[in-house]
Amino acid sequence: MNNIRENISRKLANPRTRAYVHFFLLFIGAAGILLTSLNWEVLQGIQENQDKVLHYKAGRLIAVSCFLLVYFCILARVLFVGEHRSSMTVFLLWLPTMLAAGLVIGIVVALAFAVIKETIDGGGAGSVEWLDITATLDGAASLTGPIALIIAITPVLIPLDMLMQLPKLLLSDVRTGLKTLDNYIKESRSHENLKKHTDVLVVEDDIMCATTVMNFCRRNDLKCHHISTASEADTYLRDNIRNIRLVVLDNFLRVDESGNRMTGGEWLMMISEEFPVNKRPFLVVIISGHTEFLRDAASQANLVLQKPWDPHALQDFLRENKIINHRRT
Repeated sequence: MNNIRENISRKLANPRTRAYVHFFLLFIGAAGILLTSLNWEVLQGIQENQDKVLHYKAGRLIAVSCFLLVYFCILARVLFVGEHRSSMTVFLLWLPTMLAAGLVIGIVVALAFAVIKETIDGGGAGSVEWLDITATLDGAASLTGPIALIIAITPVLIPLDMLMQLPKLLLSDVRTGLKTLDNYIKESRSHENLKKHTDVLVVEDDIMCATTVMNFCRRNDLKCHHISTASEADTYLRDNIRNIRLVVLDNFLRVDESGNRMTGGEWLMMISEEFPVNKRPFLVVIISGHTEFLRDAASQANLVLQKPWDPHALQDFLRENKIINHRRT
């Protein structure tokens, strides 16, 4: 069942599938609207003059033909985008403008056709009726309503394009989230099973980042305990002050149940009053993606690393401070 859902979601999100869906929706929708509009009654003012009616219908047919030609180019472009896996959503944003251009082209061609026809008539091929130009132009312009309707409907395809990609994105997020959580649980249990005192206190709100740190520590024979709030970190550190040799700290932490919004930097500044940087029995390493927000707290840390961080840099630092003894791995 999971494979079926994944295959369906992958197929829906495939640019080629989305291109063909948009192609048929655009073609069927536009063709239906335009064919329906061709059956509308001609303007009341020219129904008594059959010649004007013919010019009116000719103007409509010319405009429809030109518009459909432009529309074919648009649909071909939709398929091209799908075949080459370009951004379908960005292309769809331009559709209303291209459709309006198709209408303008149709009206201009119909007008040019009418002028050329009357010019030929003026050369002796027939009688010149300049009002026929107006009838032809009116016929072409009568498509403004149907094409405006097509333009109005077109934006519906933009959320449709996004919705077709949504199942794949959701399944991907779920798989990623479950995998991240599973890795975190496995790493936490591996540290819990170590028969030794906790060496490292990891204070981090992101479980993926915490998993990375715990994995690093396990590979370097260090036992970790992970906490995500400043208040919990403060309590745990004081209860285990004799064993903790290293605190790995992020700047942004989770807000605890009491509403404590203390950041890692603020907590470090607070404990530094009791445990000055050169006298405390543990080292503090700040690993943050926003080290620029640390300010004075950076001077209270023994090492500051910017995410993504280099494991070798941390390993060298721990070796220099005799937290670990083995060589770089």
